Amino acid sequence: MVRTDSHNLGETTQKHIQTAHKLARTALADARDSIWNMCSQVLEKYDLSRALERIAKQLTGVTDIEIDVDVVGKRRRLPPVVENNLLRIGQEALTNACKHANPKTINVRISYQNRRLELLVSDDGIGFDIESLSPESKKSFGLPGMGGAEAIMAIRKLHPETKVIVISTYDWDEDIHRALQSGAASYILKDMPIEDIAEIVRSVFEGGSSLPPPVAKRLAEHSEREQITEREREVLAALVKGRSNKEIAVSLSISDETVKSHLKTLFQKLKVRDRTEAAIADIRHGIVHLDE
Repeated sequence: MVRTDSHNLGETTQKHIQTAHKLARTALADARDSIWNMCSQVLEKYDLSRALERIAKQLTGVTDIEIDVDVVGKRRRLPPVVENNLLRIGQEALTNACKHANPKTINVRISYQNRRLELLVSDDGIGFDIESLSPESKKSFGLPGMGGAEAIMAIRKLHPETKVIVISTYDWDEDIHRALQSGAASYILKDMPIEDIAEIVRSVFEGGSSLPPPVAKRLAEHSEREQITEREREVLAALVKGRSNKEIAVSLSISDETVKSHLKTLFQKLKVRDRTEAAIADIRHGIVHLDE
């Protein structure tokens, strides 16, 4: 509220507010550094598995939650930056489980393998209520209440150094294009072999931006297709919902002839012959979603 109405305040007051914001940002950065340093100190005394077990017991010490830590393979120390990141990921997963899932048991499984390490945190809590999500959240990549592209841009704006990898069920070329345009370093599919996913993650971590071949192929299809304008996207969205030309014209405040002109251009760009084929093309490419 203060920032929204700051233009109504005096110059001196505005300067004080700006100073307060700078101090708040500095304090927040210091707090993050303190948390990071605490993680580092834990790892000075313990390896990753024992450090996670210690943090888990601290988080659940005053609760009835049971912690089960399972270590598979031969324990070994990893590069400090890797251990720090894995510890932060594990700590965040444990915190979320304790705070939101109301579990009776939390299982932490660490598997040391030849060229990789797998960390799995699971619980028997209430989980995530998929039925509470909007239809859009179920169909597209992103977060409840925020689309994937918007989430990526928000993360990159706050932390430009962050490398974002999108993992999705869908290989729609429009979603792939939007994700990469928004700043994602890669886009992977949930049904890919775990070895391929691990390779992409390692590549991105090392500064690369490789795409899996199936994703690169779909992105190439997007590049080859003539791009659709925002107005054409609105017409297509209405068409997919089964609206007639007259209904589309009324909803968009345009004439019937203009609708016909947009549809003709759309059919040419999508390389289809009629409305049914256009709807099928939309499903294949993920150009619009049904609730848009």
